[in-house]
Amino acid sequence: MRDRFGPNRILSVGTKVVTRAELRAAGASAPLPAGSVGVVVSAATDPLHTYRVRFANHIELTLRRSEFSVLREVQTAGIERPDIVALREGVVPVRVEEHREQLLAIRRGQLPWDDVERWRLALHGTFEAALAETKLPERPDYERVNAYLIRARRSAAMATPSPR
Repeated sequence: MRDRFGPNRILSVGTKVVTRAELRAAGASAPLPAGSVGVVVSAATDPLHTYRVRFANHIELTLRRSEFSVLREVQTAGIERPDIVALREGVVPVRVEEHREQLLAIRRGQLPWDDVERWRLALHGTFEAALAETKLPERPDYERVNAYLIRARRSAAMATPSPR
């Protein structure tokens, strides 16, 4: 969702917001689904800091600006896909829910460097294993994709009635 005032705008307390992805609250029985509406109860002091947001079920979460959109802007524009967000805002939304607590502990300096390095190497090993097992080709089949696009465009052109 493109912020019409730019990514550096600081939102005020009371602003209604909507989550961009599913979020997990510590101790909650179920995650908050993407599209959950909340209210900013504590504003960031600058664009790099977090907001405190309260949701209808009385759960409060600390969120980065990239994790939510302003409700009014979503209502007027609709929620956009992550690839569109990346192109418009220059930020690639990355889902980190399963690693959230560990990442926050690293950010707060609560994990020793050796533990962080060990985790990094384990993640890299998982990536390498997935790469070795992938069914994806080395490069896209450009000829096949081009043929598909030509067929789709011809089909669309044939289906469109010509003006009289």
